[in-house]
Amino acid sequence: MKLKTLRQISLKEKIVLNFILLSIGTIVLVAAYSFYTSRNALLNRTFEQLTSVRTVKKNQIENFFTDRIRDIKLITVSEDVQRLFTMLKVHYSNSNTKQTTNLTTEEQQVNIEYNRYLSRYLNSCGYYDNLMIVNTEGYLLNIKTTDKQHDNIIKYDLLDNYPIKELWQDVLKNKKPVIQDYKIDVNTKQALLYIGAPVFGNDQSMMGMVVLAISFDAINGIMYENNPHNGLGITGESYLVGDDLLMRTNSRFHKNSLLKTKVKTDASEKAFNNNEGTGILMDYRNIEVLSAFSKLNISNLKWAIIAEIDLNEAMIPVYNLRNNTILMSIMIAVILFVSALLIAIKITSPLIKLKNAALTIGQGNFNEKLEIKSNDEIGALTESFNIMMSQLEQQNIELEKEKTLRLSSVIDGQEMERQRLSRELHDGLGQFLVAIRLRLEGLMYSDQNKIITNIESIKMQFDNIIEEVKRMSYDLMPAVLDEFGLVNAIRNLCDEIETRNNIKINYSYNLEGDFLSKKVKTYIFRIVQEAINNIIKHAHATNINIELKYENKKIHLFIEDNGVGFNLGERYINMNTNGIYNMKERANLLNGTLNISSQDGVGTKITAIIPVDEI
Repeated sequence: MKLKTLRQISLKEKIVLNFILLSIGTIVLVAAYSFYTSRNALLNRTFEQLTSVRTVKKNQIENFFTDRIRDIKLITVSEDVQRLFTMLKVHYSNSNTKQTTNLTTEEQQVNIEYNRYLSRYLNSCGYYDNLMIVNTEGYLLNIKTTDKQHDNIIKYDLLDNYPIKELWQDVLKNKKPVIQDYKIDVNTKQALLYIGAPVFGNDQSMMGMVVLAISFDAINGIMYENNPHNGLGITGESYLVGDDLLMRTNSRFHKNSLLKTKVKTDASEKAFNNNEGTGILMDYRNIEVLSAFSKLNISNLKWAIIAEIDLNEAMIPVYNLRNNTILMSIMIAVILFVSALLIAIKITSPLIKLKNAALTIGQGNFNEKLEIKSNDEIGALTESFNIMMSQLEQQNIELEKEKTLRLSSVIDGQEMERQRLSRELHDGLGQFLVAIRLRLEGLMYSDQNKIITNIESIKMQFDNIIEEVKRMSYDLMPAVLDEFGLVNAIRNLCDEIETRNNIKINYSYNLEGDFLSKKVKTYIFRIVQEAINNIIKHAHATNINIELKYENKKIHLFIEDNGVGFNLGERYINMNTNGIYNMKERANLLNGTLNISSQDGVGTKITAIIPVDEI
């Protein structure tokens, strides 16, 4: 089949190419949208799952402690406990020492009382390691609970030997059940959690307190999960943290985490600030996880619960979807690319010619014209390109003219300055020097008595020459500009103009400090000088207002006169504008703007805005 020529390619075929490219873009967008939508959906589902785990575990833990408080309340009002208090009192009343061991008879009696009701109740719960009876004198009866009757370990001891002093103080103060956070038992070297409650006699006087040592396994059994099929996968876990940022349960990754593993994370910090929520955070292993956190509502326990799963594990389904989508997109893109390649080659041929022509233009050649070979959009673009080249050629000619005009203006300005300086040298210094020469020649024929007088006159003429040289030097480059700054230089200029001309100049400013560069000061001064000279030469003004302000890192210069003004149209075009051009050029070189507004008989106003940086 004969291939179509470039002229025969229809717009329809070009639209097909655009459709192919659009299809590829659509695939990419759909893939990206699918990825991020799936990602957000999976994140939301995982957060909901973690929140559910956190809520369930939180309720279980809070209900667990509620039940333990109920247990100890029941125990405190039991007759068995009342009799154990009596036996504790009798024991220490009959003992010469405050601690005895191997009291078989007493142990049997304690066992009898304990096994009457308490052992069955406590063993049925399976949460307690010890039952302690403490009286108000600080004596203690410790019963190690077991699942067998008549085999309990009985020990009489002192309160000071157990880590429950703070618990005892809280019970005395509050007169209600109190939970004490994990403490290290010096006897067993184990961390135990205690719950204590006051015991009152028949006369409602406090006899002491009952303490239950809660097994760590009871709490850890609620929180600890190590089954990958429990909904938390391989890396998911839920754990408790105390306000000291130490774990209160075992970690899935660290053995023996109780009171050893530090959890200084954003999740724990937010939880203890009473913020309940979820987030993608760094965990205690410094691994990015999805986290759900909350503070527990348990009296006397400042604990937080955190449920987490590694972000990488949670995102595995999304990563798989992403990889499959990328693979499918690559396959579709290859097919579309091969299909579009032939069409693209034909379409890009004129574009390559346009590119080469553009490079030619960049080298300054505006004479090359491209042949139009089609009537579609490419042909229209070629025609537009040819028109653009013609316009650029014309603009280049105009720019050369403008460049020549600007250079001419600069040279004319320099020449006028030379002429002005020549006139001043001839009319000023030249006349003074001729006069002095004549006076010196006259001294040869003067009387002896008049020589001194003539010398004094010659000295005065020399003083005038010195002043004239200073004035000319100031006009060329005022020294006060560098020594005292822009504000004082303009003030001196205004004073001199007022002295030499019958004109009133009002000068105001708010510019403090000398922070402008030498270039900025010089250019602004020359703008003011040129403006005043133009006003004196052309405006016939009697009053000039000059205002110099500094606001928002910009110099604002306003010059206004009450002269005859001029029309910005024909008169402005026909008059000698070198001075105005020089003012505008200086403003442009400082990246600023200079605008002139004037009308016949109204006067002229010049506004210049110069951006500056404090240095």
